[in-house]
Amino acid sequence: MKLLLYLGCPPSERPDVDVLLRSAGFAVRWIDEARQALQALDERLAPVVVDLASPRAIPAANELHLRRAGALIVGVEDPRRPEASERARRAGVVHLIGRPIV
Repeated sequence: MKLLLYLGCPPSERPDVDVLLRSAGFAVRWIDEARQALQALDERLAPVVVDLASPRAIPAANELHLRRAGALIVGVEDPRRPEASERARRAGVVHLIGRPIV
């Protein structure tokens, strides 16, 4: 399985998201801050998903983009925060997917 780092996924959504991503061939590592993602990327290159529902998502995406410019960062949009999508793009998120993802 390929590793996928997922930052900021609400705990209530994790079981369903895990099933979906495992069925697509990904082993998910749940993370809560950029530092954890950077440590994981030091060990192994992996795509990073940032959930824009989390207030940590955009600062984390920005830090990851600055420190690991080649990292693939994908965002999960939050319909309650439409302005977050544009901010995420400026922070280095290369693709946005709608919610819910399951």
